[in-house]
Amino acid sequence: MNNQKKYLIAQLLKITNEWNAYKLSADHAFFILRARYKNVSEQEFDKLSKELGFEHYLDKIVDIYDKYLTSDDIKSLTAFYTSPLGKKIGNTMLLNELSNVAKNWAETLNEKCFNLNGDI
Repeated sequence: MNNQKKYLIAQLLKITNEWNAYKLSADHAFFILRARYKNVSEQEFDKLSKELGFEHYLDKIVDIYDKYLTSDDIKSLTAFYTSPLGKKIGNTMLLNELSNVAKNWAETLNEKCFNLNGDI
């Protein structure tokens, strides 16, 4: 995927407020995991955040948009979502696959924390 298409997808995610929702989701996951895995140091969580944090999560989301939509599709969606009608509805496209990314991402992060925590 080229940088222009990545930029267009990022703009679409921001316009539809999905960017913020994904960011909140990532932040919340790390908050919960920090509380759950008390034996994992802040340094390890910082390392996990760099490895599997919001940017990693967002890359997976962007890849799905890239898989299903052309640059022209994204431009059309952006035009739609900035229109009066587009502002009235939420973006539900690709919801199932996007939800699976969130689930898989959280499970991977949880497994890493579990291993770092030393639980048996």
